[in-house]
Amino acid sequence: MVNILSNGNLLFEDYPGLAKTLMTNTFADALGCDFKRVQFTPDLLPADITGTNIYDAKKGEFTFK
Repeated sequence: MVNILSNGNLLFEDYPGLAKTLMTNTFADALGCDFKRVQFTPDLLPADITGTNIYDAKKGEFTFK
C-alpha cells in the first residue's frame, strides 16, 4: 500500500508459473494503474531500461535515447 501512495514500484519474486504476471496485471487494473513488465536477460543493462545519452557526431551533441 505504501508504494501505491508514494508512486513507487512493486516487485514480485517467486518460482515460474505461479501467476505473478496475472496477479500484477489484475491488481494494476483494479487500481487504475499502468502495468509494465520487463523481461530480464543476462545481457540487459540498466541503460536499456532507463535510457542513456548517446553522442550524435553529425549534430555534435548528446541526445537521450
